[in-house]
Amino acid sequence: MMSQKELADSTGITQGHLSKIEHGLTVPTGETIERLSDSLGVPVDFFFQKDKTYGLPFTAHPVEPMYRKKSSVRKKSIDFVISMINWQLMHIRKMLNSIDVPVEFELPFLDPQEVKGGASAIASKIRGLWMAPSGPIKHLASYVERSGCIVIMSDWGTVNIDGITLKVPDLPHCIFINDNRPADRIRFTLAHELAHIVMHSTPYPEMEDEANEFASELLMPAMDIYHDLVNVTLKKLANLKNYWRCSMASILQRASDLNCITQRQAKNLWVQMSKYGFRKQEPSEIPDDEEMPTVLGKMIELFFAELDYTKDELSKLFLTYIPDINNFYFEDDFDLQVHKKKLVI
Repeated sequence: MMSQKELADSTGITQGHLSKIEHGLTVPTGETIERLSDSLGVPVDFFFQKDKTYGLPFTAHPVEPMYRKKSSVRKKSIDFVISMINWQLMHIRKMLNSIDVPVEFELPFLDPQEVKGGASAIASKIRGLWMAPSGPIKHLASYVERSGCIVIMSDWGTVNIDGITLKVPDLPHCIFINDNRPADRIRFTLAHELAHIVMHSTPYPEMEDEANEFASELLMPAMDIYHDLVNVTLKKLANLKNYWRCSMASILQRASDLNCITQRQAKNLWVQMSKYGFRKQEPSEIPDDEEMPTVLGKMIELFFAELDYTKDELSKLFLTYIPDINNFYFEDDFDLQVHKKKLVI
């Protein structure tokens, strides 16, 4: 993402003039728009589309947007992520004008302050709604998408944000996940974001802790995992990671939360995790091929298979050049099943 100064240097337009254009104080000439188009790599029509743009939702603290993130995220990085999200929201809205996405499970809204057992009990209810078998949930993204959400894997480079959920008018819940993360972390982030959809309509201080509690119970139900965690060792944590498809750190935290180990045992295991460098990079990464969402890819493929679009026509619809279309949507081949402009997921 270019800064205003970098864009000025690239276009030969003064930064002051760009600032006035950005704030609506001056109208750019056709030549200026052409220069901006060339530098930013978007068609001229991109600047004239009527789609609304959105910022990020907020949590308990007015200055902390609702996304799973690391402690330090620069404003420039956040602006980059916001622009990428809005770009793809425009694409999704245009596709949904022609496509019906089926919903198999209607997600309830349940207030953890009013439900006995709180966030953990709500996670159990969601597993029941999904008729998920006991033990680890496989294909979590599929469950979430069959519940009416669209999950979008996004390349945010080194930006330290894990996930963002938006619900904007005329669109289903859209969950954006940073795909520059290991699969176990992506799964936990997705479960965490689902928690916000199911439990939180307004911000309050406990909501992030509740979302983590929900995610832990959804992915590692206490009744199923308890006996695995009694007096757990570092070696066993690594084995359990492959089975439960969760990080060693989250399994260790689960063992501590469920009182399967003493505080002393937990402290000793955290020390061992640090000693072997597992706090930064864990061994035995789980494969991510079974955890990837499919709905967005199937929507794109539907435009070719059923609506007879070419890539050139799709780029015109999206106001996006073909190389960007390829980068966004064509890294993988998607297995498409189509019936009368409806997706089968």
